[in-house]
Amino acid sequence: MLSFARSVLMRFVWFFLFVGLCTLPLRAEQTRTIAQWMALAAQLEMSGQPLKALKVYGEIAAQRPDYRPAASAIDRVLAQMGRPQRAEAVLRYVLRHETRNRPAYLAALRQLDRAHPFRFSGSFGLLPSTNIARSSSQTYLVTDYGTFLIENGGDEKTGIGAEFSVSGDWIFHPAPGHRLRLSSVLSGEWYAQRDLRYLQPSVTLAYENLLTPDDWGVSAYGRYRAYDGLADQKTSDYRAYGVVARKRWWLDAASVPQASLSGSLLAEYRDYLDKQGYDGRFYQAAGSFSHQAGASQLSYGLRLGRSDVRLDYHRYRALGLSAGIVRPLGRKVTAGATLRYDWRRYDADFPLLGEVRHDETAELSVFASFRQIRIGNSVPKLRCSYTNNRSNVALYRYDSFDCGLDLDLTF
Repeated sequence: MLSFARSVLMRFVWFFLFVGLCTLPLRAEQTRTIAQWMALAAQLEMSGQPLKALKVYGEIAAQRPDYRPAASAIDRVLAQMGRPQRAEAVLRYVLRHETRNRPAYLAALRQLDRAHPFRFSGSFGLLPSTNIARSSSQTYLVTDYGTFLIENGGDEKTGIGAEFSVSGDWIFHPAPGHRLRLSSVLSGEWYAQRDLRYLQPSVTLAYENLLTPDDWGVSAYGRYRAYDGLADQKTSDYRAYGVVARKRWWLDAASVPQASLSGSLLAEYRDYLDKQGYDGRFYQAAGSFSHQAGASQLSYGLRLGRSDVRLDYHRYRALGLSAGIVRPLGRKVTAGATLRYDWRRYDADFPLLGEVRHDETAELSVFASFRQIRIGNSVPKLRCSYTNNRSNVALYRYDSFDCGLDLDLTF
């Protein structure tokens, strides 16, 4: 019995000794010092492997958020990628595709936002149009109570306007994988016709959860639009407050590359200063599916909406469908096209007409951006669209051909 016990004991000793020898390299890796990890990352960086170096620096920053050498190294690697917006795009790409290293790249994104918490951007565009005021294509409104002349009906005015926006963002992370963005924007449009001009300041607080590739977020916003009407003229000035929630799912299927499904819910309240009949709530649920097809990116969208305003004949239910394509044309041009259809049916009879209003809108839009032309750090984008709105109420029948030449600037 004693010899049997000794034999069993020796077998256990040899087993644990074998396991210890096999795991010795692994234990050496685990006990590598931070200085050794930093040296390894520096070697990767010097050998032209910035993303691998960033992964190691990020792992150190994830474990030691206040370790300044790792933070400085991350800043250095990200600076090689260009402007903060470009570095953020690269990080979002690797966050999508390298899920096992997500904590490291989240730490790198957090450091990017620490180093550049304030972002500023602006845009400017020219807006030529064949019907700048969306005037009805009909001259008369025929009802059971008589025929009425439509103001500016059949007198579509061709003109050109300008649009602009300037924005500032403050970005911070209360915790790894949780991102907050406070944005303030001033935008507007200018036309020769005064009542079409407006200014719109807005503020948005957005939360983004990046803990998984299927990110989601929620934002709350407020905006005020003020038109430049005459002193005795009723304008469409309004205040709006709303909340938006969104979610995206990546569909990893070999047969459908780069496929994603997105959804959003919106609730908004508008308060008109002069036209109180339009006061009320608006709700929308939207979904889209996009995927890669060769060199093209295809997308399809569905929208359901409900407007619940004070005047019943302005309340409506809405359905929207869209399909789009974006693809490069050579190395220097990216182009795209979108086809959109919207249907609206209103709740109550339109005054004097004796029937419920219903509208159908079809729009075809195309764009092209020219990467070989640069103005500062901006690539000009040319866009054009044709819109046709059909309605059983003559006041709202119109068509328009519109274009825009846009410049987006980041600082």
